[in-house]
Amino acid sequence: MTEQPRATIFQNGILIQNNEDFPTMTGIQYGEYKEAVKTGPVILQGDHDTVQFRNVWVLPL
Repeated sequence: MTEQPRATIFQNGILIQNNEDFPTMTGIQYGEYKEAVKTGPVILQGDHDTVQFRNVWVLPL
């Protein structure tokens, strides 16, 4: 890894995270992703209730 992972996140057109760094892995960790990887996975999670996602874009910056 040459630098920390970073993300800018918009939700419903509102800026939520602006070029924030992520020093460690976050969220659900699958066994095959124990080591840092260049891309993915992107995981969308609801909080134990029925959730629907639509119009989700993942773009490299």
